[in-house]
Amino acid sequence: MRILFLGNEYNPISIACLSALLDTKRHEVVAGTYAPQGASWLTTVRRSLQNAGPGFVIRKGGVLLTASLRRSARKIGIRPPGYASLDELIEDHSVEHVQMKNINLEPALNWVREARPQVIAVAAFSQILKAPVLGLAGVASINVHPSLLPRHRGPNPFYWALHHGEREAGVTVHHIDEGIDSGDIIMQEAMTIEETDDEASLRDRSAAIAGRLLVGAIDLLEKGNAPRTPQNPAMATYESHPPRGASRL
Repeated sequence: MRILFLGNEYNPISIACLSALLDTKRHEVVAGTYAPQGASWLTTVRRSLQNAGPGFVIRKGGVLLTASLRRSARKIGIRPPGYASLDELIEDHSVEHVQMKNINLEPALNWVREARPQVIAVAAFSQILKAPVLGLAGVASINVHPSLLPRHRGPNPFYWALHHGEREAGVTVHHIDEGIDSGDIIMQEAMTIEETDDEASLRDRSAAIAGRLLVGAIDLLEKGNAPRTPQNPAMATYESHPPRGASRL
């Protein structure tokens, strides 16, 4: 299968999913990531402080520094275990790659047309794919979402599962429609939320599941027997970003 993978540069779920696809050595994979433009780093920091608080900015700075140091180490022949960013993974595997400001605008659409993907696979990508993009996938467009849909649609299900005191989380792979995390389910897997879990541990445990489920879903698509289980709208919940100062990953 020829797969266009769309992910978030520093999100462990994105990294785990792309790594799992590449590890199969069966698929031809190209990748796209979000590249914000038009704002200086100082403006970006100020906005992050206003919207998410200093804790988020400090954590994000640590992630960026670690990722930069790891990429520099690889360039001089030092190979640390794992990957801290999609760029590090993409460079190490020589994956065709493009950064895009908005996948729904014509420059990105032209690139997707030329890529001719059979499957568009999304994991923690920060944009909603509209109909013109979805129509460019020859077989299917699918998304990896770290909750047991239809519960906790939206950008940060870990925070809300903990906030509501729930005892179960999970990962869902679903077909993408024009809603938000609302498409038909292909497969999902539950996991117990332990008393010691926080957002970081739930994210890391979800990442370990996500890559395996994505590969399994693509195998089903390749065989032509991927399920399409509609989500029950009566059970659906949607939450946006956590309030300012709450933990964000």
